[in-house]
Amino acid sequence: SLTLSARNDVNFVNGQIGAPAARFNHDLTLRAGNNVVVQSHFYLDASATLSLLADATVAQLAGVTPNGAGDVLLGSATRGNYVIDSLGPVNVSGVNFVVRGEDTQGARQALATSGTLDMRLTRDVLIQGGSGSRAEVRGGSVTLNARNLTIESGQATSSSASADVGLASNGSMQLDLTGDLTVRAGTATGRSSTPTTALASLQVGGAAQITTGGNLLIQGGIANGNDGVAVAGAVLLTTGSAAIVTTGDVVLRGGTVTGTRGIALSLLSAKDLALASGGNVVLVAGKALTGSAASAAINAEGEIKMLVGSTKSHSEPGIAATFAPGLVLIGGSGSGIFDSNQIALEGFSYPVTINLAPGGTITRASDLTRSDALVQTLLARPPLTSILQAILSAISQQDDGFGSRAKSNEDEDKDARNCR
Repeated sequence: SLTLSARNDVNFVNGQIGAPAARFNHDLTLRAGNNVVVQSHFYLDASATLSLLADATVAQLAGVTPNGAGDVLLGSATRGNYVIDSLGPVNVSGVNFVVRGEDTQGARQALATSGTLDMRLTRDVLIQGGSGSRAEVRGGSVTLNARNLTIESGQATSSSASADVGLASNGSMQLDLTGDLTVRAGTATGRSSTPTTALASLQVGGAAQITTGGNLLIQGGIANGNDGVAVAGAVLLTTGSAAIVTTGDVVLRGGTVTGTRGIALSLLSAKDLALASGGNVVLVAGKALTGSAASAAINAEGEIKMLVGSTKSHSEPGIAATFAPGLVLIGGSGSGIFDSNQIALEGFSYPVTINLAPGGTITRASDLTRSDALVQTLLARPPLTSILQAILSAISQQDDGFGSRAKSNEDEDKDARNCR
């Protein structure tokens, strides 16, 4: 094994360890009383454990008392263009953990392992793209304990230099945060039919357990699609089941699209979703022209269960109205709660069940300048009687200027419920 220890900082600069075709096959530990800074490429074999330990404890570093000041920085104190690529376990601990792509077109700052990735921070984790540069953290499975987690893409003006950022796992992921979880897209400017991207993502290849002591925000960015395809979306995706618990609000905001070839959506998607919010759940679609997407959407392949515990009203920046506590959908004419057949649902029974605190309600606020705000399952609701199906079919054919989802109009929903 190789261990580098310092009572103050450990700065590993321009000293590459291993290579893609000749990986280092011994444990590697960088341990510091203050900061651990890596400005180098590491390539480790599956038999090696990598440990990046800042603000080291007395047990880890004899004679040094943790002082609450010791970060793990990949790159310089600001940004970097280095890759840590491991096939074995990786451990990260300290006060803050910062992974930022430098402001160089095509740069990539990354920590990736096909083994377990265990991150234990006393404060914050920041994964941030630069101008035309990426930043990413990936593990076979991921465990994170911290205060705040922020995933924020940068600015992209070329299809050959994306500003994508992300935290991802090939398998399961467990996030325990005492503060906020923020996934926020930056700005992408399209130049051709090849997409220019500034995507911010949290992606889980298995089951996800996410707990926050604050708010969950998924915020689309700015997609300039006048001269080419631009993508500035923010997404939280799990291919397995997702259990999400927040003390504060859950807010999805679509971004802003100019031109007709931009995407700036905000998306929370899972196989099955169980979401419990101590605050409100708010979906606000963004502004986009026809043919573009700035939707705010929660969807699932299977069942959606929500517990919305707020008893306080919600105020949305830039909107004068104040909304009653509960689930708030602000968007265009296609907004609402739907099953796989685009049938509007009340939201109080399978396959989408929303439980509200006393005084809570489901608010649909129409704004035809926006894309749609959606909650949708790929399941169909239980079969209806043939008479009721005929009634709903007749209602759905009415042309009131709102297109194929005209049946989601509140008055028509009331008619359908009365028929039951």
